[in-house]
Amino acid sequence: MRLISWILSLIIAVAAVLFAVSNRAAVTLDFWPFPFSLDVPTYLTVLGGLLVGFVVGGFLGWAPMVTWKTRARMRASEIQVLRARAERLDKRVKELETSAKQAENPAISSGENTEVKALPGKTAV
Repeated sequence: MRLISWILSLIIAVAAVLFAVSNRAAVTLDFWPFPFSLDVPTYLTVLGGLLVGFVVGGFLGWAPMVTWKTRARMRASEIQVLRARAERLDKRVKELETSAKQAENPAISSGENTEVKALPGKTAV
């Protein structure tokens, strides 16, 4: 892929150089509302127009992405807050489950021996 990119770049560069060499005649650019004009080679007007179009197109493609990136950052921070809250809630649920088990069986919480002792003449279960 990189080789193809280099080949295409080389072809475009050669075409731009050939265009510049073959179009060196001067062109007068008048900036209508202003009182001055500028004499420049033809290739500068064409390549300058392409450059301006490239920059404007890049800006127009980049500008909408700013809002999407801002929204993505906001959503990421919301996700972090919600994950922290979920972890706190999970921890609280485990604490409540543990306390509920201890309330059901007080021997566990008091540390008493829950071993069943056999009565005389009976076997332990």
